Amino acid sequence: MAIVNADLATARAEAVLEASRRIIEDACQSDWHRSKLRPLLAVGARQVGESPLMPAVQLPLLAHESVRPLDERALELAGICLLSYLAIDAFDNVADREVPPEWDGMSASDVLLSASSIFAGLVYKRLAELRAWDATAEVARALWEMSYGQFLDMTPWQSDEPERPSLRERYLQMAQLKAGRQFELYAALGATGAGADEGNLSLIREFALNLGIAGQLTSDCADFFLPAGGKDIENGKLTLPIALLSEAGGGDVASALQDIERHIDDLRAEARRRGILTLCFGVIACYRARARSALDSLTLPAPSRDVAHSMLDFLAARSLFGGA
Repeated sequence: MAIVNADLATARAEAVLEASRRIIEDACQSDWHRSKLRPLLAVGARQVGESPLMPAVQLPLLAHESVRPLDERALELAGICLLSYLAIDAFDNVADREVPPEWDGMSASDVLLSASSIFAGLVYKRLAELRAWDATAEVARALWEMSYGQFLDMTPWQSDEPERPSLRERYLQMAQLKAGRQFELYAALGATGAGADEGNLSLIREFALNLGIAGQLTSDCADFFLPAGGKDIENGKLTLPIALLSEAGGGDVASALQDIERHIDDLRAEARRRGILTLCFGVIACYRARARSALDSLTLPAPSRDVAHSMLDFLAARSLFGGA
């Protein structure tokens, strides 16, 4: 997918990456200390190079710019958002047993320690130095809520925890608390840093929250429907196609879902036959529409609006996992 105003998106991504690098370089107490955190920046550099539309980079800047022009403080807050994302992503990588090569030579414990030192220490340290008290409170609330989303994500979908809602409700709750709340955090930091009023902040939150949910749904559907999916199926994670297939029921489906790795090809075919992929597109389209409606109500310069629409199209694009 072509990025509208790709040069702007790339320039901003590189500036935010550099801000993140400065935060780590200035905060660490020795070169040895820096060496423990530099793999995080290496992962960030690769991801920014692969996709300058990263929400952790673009959302805080777009949110800030919806209030007033960008400045150094906006870049600093975006740098904090990027470091937070990379730390959370490192936790996800360890949980999913998908630690990227930039961490080679470091144990899982080292990776977790590096990640936790970022969002349990460095993020709060830098926000306090900036006297960004509203942002500090926002981070604390968001991380607590996101931790519950992570618990939901890591709980095998077959588990029989008490008072569980339907699988679809549980999955959508996870998507809201995990990716949705994460994206909302990035946007809120940018907006509060710019002094957004309540009306503007509400629109920014609405855009980011629904963008995050749509992105999570798209990614998880790709993991199920694409032949070379990720580790969600192997790790027994609940995804929207699994929830919808379970609701559809039937003896053969129920039996296959109990041994999903072995029967994944049959389940993919059954999901397409029952129209599950089309249902998934419909759910994603609802969240996309909510995000687009909020975005269209925000005041943004035309080039930045182009970047925002490109991000929305990329994160929730049908083309990511084929047609219905």
